[in-house]
Amino acid sequence: MRRKVEQYIRKYHMTEAGERVCIGLSGGADSVCLFLLLEELRHSLGFTLEAVHVNHCLRGAEADEDEEFVRNLCAACGVPCTVERVPVAALAAELGISVEEAGREARRDAFRRSGADRIALAHHMDDLAETMLHNMARGTSLAGLCSLRPVRENYIRPLLCVRRSEIEEYLRERGAAYRTDSTNLNQTYTRNKIRHGILPEMEKINANSVEHLCSLSGDALELEEYLKIQEERAAADCLQRNEEGVLLTDRILEQPPFLAKRVIALAAEEVCGGRRDISREHLEAVWELYGRQTGRYRKLPGGLRARRCYDGVQLWREGAGKKSVQPQELQLEDGTGAAFGNYLVRSRYLSRKEEQNLRNEYTKSQKCDKIQKYDKIWQILCLDSALQPPVLRTRRSGDFFIVNRQGGRKKLKEYLIESKVPAQQRDEIPLVCCGQEVFWIAGMRIGESARVTPESRRLLLVELIRDTAGISGT
Repeated sequence: MRRKVEQYIRKYHMTEAGERVCIGLSGGADSVCLFLLLEELRHSLGFTLEAVHVNHCLRGAEADEDEEFVRNLCAACGVPCTVERVPVAALAAELGISVEEAGREARRDAFRRSGADRIALAHHMDDLAETMLHNMARGTSLAGLCSLRPVRENYIRPLLCVRRSEIEEYLRERGAAYRTDSTNLNQTYTRNKIRHGILPEMEKINANSVEHLCSLSGDALELEEYLKIQEERAAADCLQRNEEGVLLTDRILEQPPFLAKRVIALAAEEVCGGRRDISREHLEAVWELYGRQTGRYRKLPGGLRARRCYDGVQLWREGAGKKSVQPQELQLEDGTGAAFGNYLVRSRYLSRKEEQNLRNEYTKSQKCDKIQKYDKIWQILCLDSALQPPVLRTRRSGDFFIVNRQGGRKKLKEYLIESKVPAQQRDEIPLVCCGQEVFWIAGMRIGESARVTPESRRLLLVELIRDTAGISGT
């Protein structure tokens, strides 16, 4: 088991020496198995391990016992553990979402606050098969067949190479205790119906059904990655941005319908800041407008609107503000102190000793996942790889950032869409850039090129303080 998981981690380059890996530790069999395996592997692979446990406050004493179990397990292994208590039912009511979705948001927030390089999740092959069937039953595109991936941004899933039965066998051999969530046996939940009803019936037809579903998911992932490349090429040829939104020109008719509708989906995400509630039937409705008279239009979820015009189909978002945001740029130097939009910006170069002192002095609360949440945020950046002087500016076409140690790139636009940043806010986000490479998306994430390591030499502290009125002279 250990050898199989270690090989899987190495195959997908899930972590590198010197990185901080944070595991989401619920106390259940899957997360305990992953915890024990990572605890074994952390020395040979050179990463440090920590844990996060979120008590959803849904199951009373049972949830409190889970929390205590996790604390004791981490203490016994000498692994730092952060516990957060979140009243998920109240959060769901406040946000108008399901309890399950609110729980996911609570866990994501906890992971972001950890500041770890990698977040390890304990999904295994059976989970992948269940997710595929669940998505298929609800209605999904090709992407829904491969939604659980070995690596996605800084999330890793080292157990996707093993079955649930292998996990249970491993824990039996180790004599390891774990907690059982009573809700996992409640078949009023759709996933439990799939887990305890549908998958066992499929395995009566073929004992390797789960493995075959996982193989199909792998094929879908490779195809999805290929189609994303084709989709970007087609979008570059077919999309035109304008003040109203995005124009899907008639050149889209030269694309195969399947690819054309992916481009429509991409445009819808750009206009609305996400694709929530935009289904296959809505994409079909936009596609059908190409066969209609000029002036015909469709109302779609999220305020999205589509109208046939002379040279294509115009997409826009009803009610979205059309305020003009003027591009801004500020040179970041040693001792900079200047206004940038609604912020006072300070920057200065640091020695390694100053950097360590600052990290001890500043609290984690000043590093945030959404710039709107705090009056002051900061980041220390490594500029060793910078080929041009650093500037603070707003976004430009072609901006990108480095997402991993292997130099993988991601378009800024794509990241902002995936992060569900509304279209009208994307031009307001402060960015630290060197040329077109983004080193820091203020309040959101840092590029791998700018991550401080023990070998870093040029270190720049950047601070953003909201509302410059009355503080510009400080």
